[in-house]
Amino acid sequence: MIAAWAAHQANKEVNVVAFIIDEDEQVSCDEDFVFYSAPQSPGSAVQLVTDGPNEQAIVIELSALPAATHKVVVAAALDGASTFADVEAIEITLSPASGEQAVAQATLDAATTERILVLAEIYRRGLSDGSGP
Repeated sequence: MIAAWAAHQANKEVNVVAFIIDEDEQVSCDEDFVFYSAPQSPGSAVQLVTDGPNEQAIVIELSALPAATHKVVVAAALDGASTFADVEAIEITLSPASGEQAVAQATLDAATTERILVLAEIYRRGLSDGSGP
């Protein structure tokens, strides 16, 4: 999943993060929190990739996620006093693999005073035994 914002807003410190969440809706350990200082989870199932000051991507290898993973939450957070109204629109794009055509796109442009936005939740669905993505 790629999150991008206007180049003229690059001076706003937008940080894309990911949380690997278990069935209890919790991050089970510090390593399940992926961000700029810890850009990948154990086994590299979830990775943060940056492409300049106005684009960051969360790469999720579904087959590498631990079996206890219920979902991966991707969010964006701002440093300082800025709000997402200052950042303006954030474009998110979801592709099955790097370089492949997007299967979903959205523009998030209605934020006002928010300093943190949930961009996406990727979750396991319809698996009664908890196996597989």
